[in-house]
Amino acid sequence: MSSGLYRISICVGLLFLLMASICFAGTTGKIAGRVIEKENGEPLIGVNVFIKGSSLGGVTDIDGYYAILNVPPGTHVVISSMVGYSPVTVNDVRVFIDQTSPVDIKMSQQVIETGTV
Repeated sequence: MSSGLYRISICVGLLFLLMASICFAGTTGKIAGRVIEKENGEPLIGVNVFIKGSSLGGVTDIDGYYAILNVPPGTHVVISSMVGYSPVTVNDVRVFIDQTSPVDIKMSQQVIETGTV
């Protein structure tokens, strides 16, 4: 194979790889963080964290960490809720393509009152 044809083959191959990476570039972002108890800083397990008005959400693990994947870019409202704790709303969470937006949350205990029996 002549050196000119070899160089053209290399250039075409590199061009193909560049085009493939552009085609498979991300179109969504991620929201991730940790949920802790406001009073003592302990991680909260099993907290539901979700994006208002969507079906996207996650649940905290044993260390209080969560992640919400495939979030469309833009500004969102993130809500955390758990029985026995006051819900927390975080407004104006900005999500960018191929980036993680950190949202750490502190939740306070809530007294649940029941009627007398």
